[in-house]
Amino acid sequence: MLQNFFRWHSPWFLMILLISIQSAFSGFPMPRLGLFLTDKIVHFATFGLFGWLLTRGFHQAGTKRYVLYSLLIGLFFSLLDELHQSYTPGRDAHWSDLLADGLGILSFSLYYQLQIRFGWTGQRDNSPGSV
Repeated sequence: MLQNFFRWHSPWFLMILLISIQSAFSGFPMPRLGLFLTDKIVHFATFGLFGWLLTRGFHQAGTKRYVLYSLLIGLFFSLLDELHQSYTPGRDAHWSDLLADGLGILSFSLYYQLQIRFGWTGQRDNSPGSV
């Protein structure tokens, strides 16, 4: 039981740790993608991956309302991260970052649910008769 807990939940715990460490540094350079909203894209993708890992963890652990729990925990951590940034010298919190985080969590969580529902697992079907 405890082994399954670590197997499915440790990836998103690690993601929390990495995001928290990164948030503690002031003036962290953003990658230059040549796009207008680079910061929001990074927020969306980072918290999207976090949301996907949350959803996968709760689903694989057998939680019934895995998307709901993923959204609640993901949004709560996003709020804590923005609060943490507001107290970090050289950093500040923005509601638009929180919005990008939430949309990333929601989008990637729903994508995981679609993967499960329609069998988009990324694994090849090597059964006899498959192409």
